[in-house]
Amino acid sequence: MAAGTRARVEALLGFDWTAHKCVADIGGGSGTAIAAVLSANPHLHGMVFDLPSVVEEAHQTLHGAGVAERCEVVGGDFFSDPLPPADAYVLAQILHDWDDDRAGAILRNCRGSIADGGRLLVVDGVVPPGSEPGFLKHMDLHMLVLIGGKERTEREWRDLLAAQAFEIARITTAGPANLIEARPV
Repeated sequence: MAAGTRARVEALLGFDWTAHKCVADIGGGSGTAIAAVLSANPHLHGMVFDLPSVVEEAHQTLHGAGVAERCEVVGGDFFSDPLPPADAYVLAQILHDWDDDRAGAILRNCRGSIADGGRLLVVDGVVPPGSEPGFLKHMDLHMLVLIGGKERTEREWRDLLAAQAFEIARITTAGPANLIEARPV
């Protein structure tokens, strides 16, 4: 879990936040990733959005990082509840937990809430092409068997996002993760 958090944070800290004012970490759990982003970007305000029973931990994390006054904690269900307004949404290692239908429901909720000109930042793996063995190909099998999720190729990411009216602006390798930057269309 700690390695996963480091990968998410590394990907998000590499993003240029200067054009944004408010970022919402959807499925943000204890707030570790958003706390790091806010600490590195004092102009930003943030939100952690996750199930009510999960986000309670975020208060302590945000206070410990000294960013609690710039970050709201919101409880809700990312499948069905309205998302807090922000000009950037982060989905960090969320979508690989779900098949295309459930991931599409999360993206549809993001698309219904995101402002024109906003950005969706997906931190997740991108399965490389070819038949060579690799970590993400192995993880794809694990995700399918354990929780019904999946790792996706670039084409699968493009198709999944396009089905919910997003287009990929760029994919950046960020340490062990990828940052998929998408915009509403």
